[in-house]
Amino acid sequence: MASLENSILAALQGILQELTWQKSVEYEKIKLLSTDFREHELPGIQFYDSGRSIAHVQGRIEVDWNITIEILMKRTSTDVVDQGILLDRTEEVERKIGANVTLGLDTNDSSIGNVVHVKYLNAITDLHTVEPFFISLMNFSVNYFKPYTGEC
Repeated sequence: MASLENSILAALQGILQELTWQKSVEYEKIKLLSTDFREHELPGIQFYDSGRSIAHVQGRIEVDWNITIEILMKRTSTDVVDQGILLDRTEEVERKIGANVTLGLDTNDSSIGNVVHVKYLNAITDLHTVEPFFISLMNFSVNYFKPYTGEC
């Protein structure tokens, strides 16, 4: 059985793959440098764990899991990229996730757990630091419950 965390990441990948402009969506093989992306992977989206806060609530745990989503685009002679396009694509990701804030994982099966809500925390764009790349970082918090102890 896959962990709820793995199911959350897989659900996010599925949602983000529905966007029409991306060429890659990745959460398992994260690239640390923008130059690690190959031309055929751009524009690309990758996302990763940014830490969890955990509270114990009557035999289960409530988790607020921060996940960072990166959009990476590269200006080339055949692909015009500018701040407006980056902001538009950032908003598309916001709206895509906002349209399904439980990621389809709002099950009532107490043996698995359930997603309560994906909250959008903040975003920042990096337009000129790593020419010719344009990067948007978006931070979300996934609030969910999952079992921890036996019946109390």
